[in-house]
Amino acid sequence: MAILNKLGKKFNCLAKNAVQKSSEVMEITKLNLNINTEEDALNDLFIKLGKYCFEKYTNGDITDNTVAELCEEVKIHQENISYFREKIREIKNQIICASCGKENLKTNEVCSKCGKSLAVKDEITDVEKNEKSEQEPERNENDTGASENQ
Repeated sequence: MAILNKLGKKFNCLAKNAVQKSSEVMEITKLNLNINTEEDALNDLFIKLGKYCFEKYTNGDITDNTVAELCEEVKIHQENISYFREKIREIKNQIICASCGKENLKTNEVCSKCGKSLAVKDEITDVEKNEKSEQEPERNENDTGASENQ
């Protein structure tokens, strides 16, 4: 009878783990969908911004509040994408290497790509700080980013 109790407990534990992993996969899928939605919105804004700026450029007048408003919308979408990516890293129990930008498990002591120490800092890494600045119109024209961090 003790063997059956042990097997029952083991099966129960495995079932709970399966449910937890299933929940994590579903949450990651939702976050990836949010990232794709934000990136699509960014691409639309970059097209609008580019057309507007080009029209103003050809007219000789590039300073306008509309450019500032569109740029603020771009910033909001970039912040949303960064937030969703951070949530995915939290679910996956990952951190970003400050040296090379590779995602690693938080339990790793060194980066699996560059071998540098992954000592956790209380501040945002340079890679995360620059993540927003890397999202430029040229990057979005050549790479939609849909496959990033999936």
